Amino acid sequence: LIEEGANLWIYDPKVSPKQIEIDLNIQSSNEESISSWNTSESIIEAARDSDAIVVLTDWEQFKNVDWEEISSVMRSPSWLVDTRNIVNHEYAILSGLKVWRIGIDN
Repeated sequence: LIEEGANLWIYDPKVSPKQIEIDLNIQSSNEESISSWNTSESIIEAARDSDAIVVLTDWEQFKNVDWEEISSVMRSPSWLVDTRNIVNHEYAILSGLKVWRIGIDN
């Protein structure tokens, strides 16, 4: 996504910003640019003014998200891409999100 020019806000409750930087092997950017990434302190902060949320882990925190609140701070149309098939898809859809599921059913 970064190589395609996306601006990412990454929220991971179990991984430090320094580890994310090491894993991505690129520097964080606090300036507006063609593409960038930054870390967020919360999912609501990461969702603000975004077009999409991509769930890449199956941490417990992502199973019970208030999708109505998240949808209210996102741009429209807004997408939820669930790569672990762990979120409440019906609730996300009722909250106004377009949902794309990519995980194995549990």
